[in-house]
Amino acid sequence: MRSGDDITLVLSLDGQEFELGMKGAGRILDRFERQAKSAKGGVGELDTSIEGILGTTRDFTIILATAEQAIGTLVRATFGWQKTIMDAAGEIERLEVMMRGMSTATTQAGVTWMR
Repeated sequence: MRSGDDITLVLSLDGQEFELGMKGAGRILDRFERQAKSAKGGVGELDTSIEGILGTTRDFTIILATAEQAIGTLVRATFGWQKTIMDAAGEIERLEVMMRGMSTATTQAGVTWMR
């Protein structure tokens, strides 16, 4: 504590009654009030900066999610039809092999047709 930061309690006795007083409390309370107001401003600035950071983070997350969806749509539009064709060709190839295995053809024409 700094010099002069003391609160002095004064007790006055007068017969059966007494009186209690404080000296220096007003000065210390005034300084405390000034410091509290100063701290309030600092806390307000901190709160504003945190809100700004959280808002920026939220906005950045929304932008990333939107970009991901846009890229996914672009990929599906560009390559989706090619995948469908390749899937159909693969299915035809699978069915052809399955039919060749089930074939009972004994002539060259029948075997050639299956290849």
